[in-house]
Amino acid sequence: MVKTWAYIFVVSCLFPYVEIYNFGTDLQPTALVSGFIFVVLTYLSRGGLALSKVEQLFVLVTFFTFILMLLELPDPLAIRGFVTYLSFTVVVIASKLSLDCVANISKIAFASSAIYIICGILQIVVDPNLFVGIVPIERSAYGLGGRGVESLTPEPTFLAFHLILLSLVRYQYGRRTYLEMIAVVSLSRSASGAATLMPLLFSARHRRVALALSALIAVGLLASALTLAIQGGGRVERIAALVANSDMESLLKDQSINDRLGSLVLSATSVFFDAGVPHGFVSWRNYVEHNDWYYSTFTYISGFHGRIHSGIGAVLFECGAVGLVFLLAIFAQVRQLGFITLSVVFLLLLQSTPLAQPVFAFIVAMGIFAKEHRSSVALSSAAAKALSSRQRISRPGHQVRDGILHERL
Repeated sequence: MVKTWAYIFVVSCLFPYVEIYNFGTDLQPTALVSGFIFVVLTYLSRGGLALSKVEQLFVLVTFFTFILMLLELPDPLAIRGFVTYLSFTVVVIASKLSLDCVANISKIAFASSAIYIICGILQIVVDPNLFVGIVPIERSAYGLGGRGVESLTPEPTFLAFHLILLSLVRYQYGRRTYLEMIAVVSLSRSASGAATLMPLLFSARHRRVALALSALIAVGLLASALTLAIQGGGRVERIAALVANSDMESLLKDQSINDRLGSLVLSATSVFFDAGVPHGFVSWRNYVEHNDWYYSTFTYISGFHGRIHSGIGAVLFECGAVGLVFLLAIFAQVRQLGFITLSVVFLLLLQSTPLAQPVFAFIVAMGIFAKEHRSSVALSSAAAKALSSRQRISRPGHQVRDGILHERL
């Protein structure tokens, strides 16, 4: 029963936007619910759970956000904000436990990526609205302004970010992630997604991909003017043209970039300008209105829709100094997985990736798992190095070899 729920939980993490019931949100609570059931069953079967110090910190921060929610009830934004932190903590704990139960996570992640890509291709070939009703959108925006497909997500940027996160999961097992990266550029056509791939250009494990991405960017810059003249171009081409022409003012005045950059600047700096005081979950719109001069000066904002388009900015604004400690703890765990993974995760969270994104929380758990793995078997690792050219650490379902997770075959 416990192992069955471990698989159910992993699958629910990989398909976080697929609707079972209309909750009125992009991310569905399936990972939170299945993760909670899995954690409870594991607790009952083991007679207890030993949480690491960082997991205990996450629990304390979640309790802190619970207090913030109580102060702002009955506003539904307060409940939604608290559930974000609760989901992150539960999914992190459940993800670390699942690494002991599920022995083929990279294969499941690859199958998930393939499903997303196939669904995206079907949207192009058959009907853009093919999956409306399965995911929380009323109508596909494919083709509008050069937008890509959504596949099993609410919008192309979400598809790009989700594929990048899936590739990071597989990357920890030493798997090649060419398929996901090609899909980010060709299917989602997300400028944000393409920009987030940049750290991979510095990865020794992706030399061919680095050359391919460099060539793709170069061709995009050269062809952007022609594309714009003929058919208006897509998001990637339009932004590439602005960069190529060094038109930074127009680039900053792009509505999407305005919202994202403005959200990041104002929310992230609030923790410093307001002495680390938390603002909670319901005061963002009012805060923007009273800081309009600062917002416009630094980001050329022409309008705003009332949402913090930055995961990092949201945490800092909502939790203040507590959020800063929280983020440092998160990145300290991801750092265990290497500089490339840390860079990509940082860029994703800098943008509109929320804490409640279950694959993001899963990657944080992988960092905790890797850190505990190395520290708990330091002596045996040293002995193994003396006998082998590669470090081998025994663990049910997984190994850590030179800092990289490997599945037992």
